[in-house]
Amino acid sequence: MKLSLEQLPDLNKLTESERATLVESLLELVLQQQEKIRQLEEEIQELKKLNKRPKLRPSKMDQPETAEEGEKKERRRGKPQGSAVSKSWAAIVTHWGSPPSSRI
Repeated sequence: MKLSLEQLPDLNKLTESERATLVESLLELVLQQQEKIRQLEEEIQELKKLNKRPKLRPSKMDQPETAEEGEKKERRRGKPQGSAVSKSWAAIVTHWGSPPSSRI
């Protein structure tokens, strides 16, 4: 039984059995509200336990490089050293077409 302040009857005009019914419904409402309050308090406690901010590591891009790291990370342009074609091999390729390893 849902009650609002506008719906409350005059208690002096109620009989004993009507008052008992009204008191029972009000007590039931109070119990429901207490349960809801308990659930909300538990939820608040769980939310307080959560980290407010994620743990982020600082970016490595912003850190200055040491001289050794700079030398290690140096990139060269062009072909890697092992892939240089000698002039004699280039002459063979132009004469026969493609190198033997690529014809297999």
